[in-house]
Amino acid sequence: MGRILKYVLIGLLLSFFAESIRAQQMPQFSQFMENKFLLNPALAGTTRSYEIRSINRFQWVGFADAPQTYTLSVCGPAKKKPMGFGAYVYSDILGPTSRTGLSGSYAYNIAINEDLRLSGGISLGIQSFSFDGSKLRFGDSETDPALNNGSKRTSLIPDVSVGLFAYSSSYYGGLSVHQLIGTSDNQAVQHFYLTAGYIYFLNSDITMIPSLMVKFAYPSSPQPELNIKGIYDSRIWAAVTFRTFDSVGIMGGYIHDNRYYFGYSFDFSYNALSKYNSGSHEIMVGVKFDAIK
Repeated sequence: MGRILKYVLIGLLLSFFAESIRAQQMPQFSQFMENKFLLNPALAGTTRSYEIRSINRFQWVGFADAPQTYTLSVCGPAKKKPMGFGAYVYSDILGPTSRTGLSGSYAYNIAINEDLRLSGGISLGIQSFSFDGSKLRFGDSETDPALNNGSKRTSLIPDVSVGLFAYSSSYYGGLSVHQLIGTSDNQAVQHFYLTAGYIYFLNSDITMIPSLMVKFAYPSSPQPELNIKGIYDSRIWAAVTFRTFDSVGIMGGYIHDNRYYFGYSFDFSYNALSKYNSGSHEIMVGVKFDAIK
């Protein structure tokens, strides 16, 4: 009976991961507005400087085998052409499953008028998806050859993302698609991201930036995220993010010498998982280099 129960649990767990694969697969970030390049390759070259940013997320602290995400990106403009280049690497770990990705990006932007520009970008890369059955635990000391011998599986799939991004001195908006080509076994499905924001200068010291992100991956429902960010003296910032059906994030950061970036966010869930974890932590660090002349 115990052995039958174990196989039932295995089936339920694999079904859970299969459903996750068909739905939201890409990493999520509360500080999405601090590195929009992660969501849209068209951001490469939209600033005058190269920037390196890292966002590391530790989700649902206290939950066994909770998700952990590590990212590193770099992007910036060409010297004499209205174009940009970037690269992005990430590792997303959830219990016995892990996903690692590496990509390079190219973007080209044009002027719509004196203040508004439009950028289009593409990202090409590869993803590695791994499943390690030996990491499954069922609270007893039994071992199973089906799980511990020959149970590690890794597959490589191509990764293509495209995006458009319009930006001016006071607002921006973008649309991007990740995992564009998908796979027939639903190991990779298309992820759509819609972003928009408005930059409002209250006075010479305080800037307010409300923003919105909507993400969608079939067959899951679209999930909006609302954010309001305030910046004081171009150095100190604080923000609140509301993720529908999921969590609220409180965050803050500091910009030193207009070059070094630091940010931290704490999310607390308000869904059914709230009683089983003590929140999620996210750390952002970055550096901006001298402007390209």
